[in-house]
Amino acid sequence: MVREKSLGCAVSRGVSSLVLLTGFCFTVFLFFLSLFRTVSSKPDGWLGEYSFSALDNGFLNILMLVMLLCVLYLLWHRLEALPLWTVRLGMLLWILTVGILFVYSTSRAPEGDAEIIANTAFLASGGNFTALSDYLDHHPFRIGLAFYEEIYFRLLRLLFPAISRGYCFMSLQVVNVLFWALGCLGLVEMSGRLYHSRRVQKLTALFLMLFFPALLSCSSLSGSLASFSLAVLSLWFLSAWMERPGFFRVLLSGLFMGLALSLKLDAALVVLAVVVLWLLYCLQGRSLRALLALLVYLASLLLVEATPIYLCEQRAGMDYSSGDMTMRLAMGLDEMETGSLRYAGLYTAASDEVLHSRSPRAQKAQEPGSFDGFARQWNEPSFRSLFMNQSCQRYRETGFLYRLFCQPGDWLLRWMNLYQSLLLAGAGLALLLLLKRGETGKALPAFLLVAGFVFHLFIPADSRSAMKYYLLMIPLAAFAFDTLFLHHEARSGAAEKP
Repeated sequence: MVREKSLGCAVSRGVSSLVLLTGFCFTVFLFFLSLFRTVSSKPDGWLGEYSFSALDNGFLNILMLVMLLCVLYLLWHRLEALPLWTVRLGMLLWILTVGILFVYSTSRAPEGDAEIIANTAFLASGGNFTALSDYLDHHPFRIGLAFYEEIYFRLLRLLFPAISRGYCFMSLQVVNVLFWALGCLGLVEMSGRLYHSRRVQKLTALFLMLFFPALLSCSSLSGSLASFSLAVLSLWFLSAWMERPGFFRVLLSGLFMGLALSLKLDAALVVLAVVVLWLLYCLQGRSLRALLALLVYLASLLLVEATPIYLCEQRAGMDYSSGDMTMRLAMGLDEMETGSLRYAGLYTAASDEVLHSRSPRAQKAQEPGSFDGFARQWNEPSFRSLFMNQSCQRYRETGFLYRLFCQPGDWLLRWMNLYQSLLLAGAGLALLLLLKRGETGKALPAFLLVAGFVFHLFIPADSRSAMKYYLLMIPLAAFAFDTLFLHHEARSGAAEKP
């Protein structure tokens, strides 16, 4: 029995070390790529989107990174004196204030697939189910998002019967801001569970406050941000369960992940990474209890994910379960808006409708294994948040915050390029530290990162799908820089002693 446990622990450590090493190699490669090259996307009247790759001044970027690291060290000292609740509150107030004001300022109207879903859900909330049934018959992977929007519109119209369609859509963007604030709180708490440090939590909050593309993405009605935030809450409860097992923790983790999966199908990648990590946890001598917890997690997840499908099928009298799951997963990776550069090889009729808006090089860039496609997805620091807000239709004239962030948006692109390099450097250092120390229990973000990286090697997508993986790097980077600063303090203190 002891030998079986030791063998299980050895297998678990071996797989975890392989994941950490893969994640380290991936982040190091992206770090050097971000130093010397940057991909940008701009609106184009004929193509819809003009994406280009430009060379960077690597020496200047390294110099700026050193300066930014010094500023981060000073802020780390300042944050250490502040209570954690103050930092949490400041982060939430910043995100809610800037996010809501930006949504009002940009006045963005939904387009493409997001517009179709919002319109059909709005009609369904008024009792017209024909359009919703027709849409879901061809796009079954959108059932959860359409069902969520229908419920929201029903509640809103119950409170405000005379509210217009445009205000309904804009209020849904405000709900995205609330979801993003909730996701940030979940990331801060998850970093505390994983690394047991208030300093790491404070640095995580600081990094999240400066991640502007997520705030700009709140104007999108694709469901991506809400799905990510719910997945983060699920991971928070999962990390709490790993620290101290309990039935309600694992149940809540499964429920939140089921909601995330129903809104956006690519949350299945997170589920896959969690299941692999859970099985490795089972090999470490806690097999029966951990296995039962995994079954509870999967059962609650599948129950929540299947509920919207069942209710819509009963109401429409149709079967939405048929269809190619590979295609459904691939199409769940993007918002299907005009000009989106996405891999069309697995699509059916949808691919023919957008081929005219993409150049031959853009189409080639979306082929599996293409370096251009890889760079477009992983080395575009705005994650298309600038392009999507610059090229959209609007309800009215834009305001000050839109002009500050998006017209022309050059300062934001330069900042995020530097921020992205800093994040990659921190994440790479964290993975190296965890690998060296053998602390595989803290490798949850690494499993998620590697799962996304491997999947997108075979099914490329645009940079919006990469944003969530950069967000998951933030707790890793905060842990790495906290360790680095503590090491510097210890060496400085030792040097000052006589």
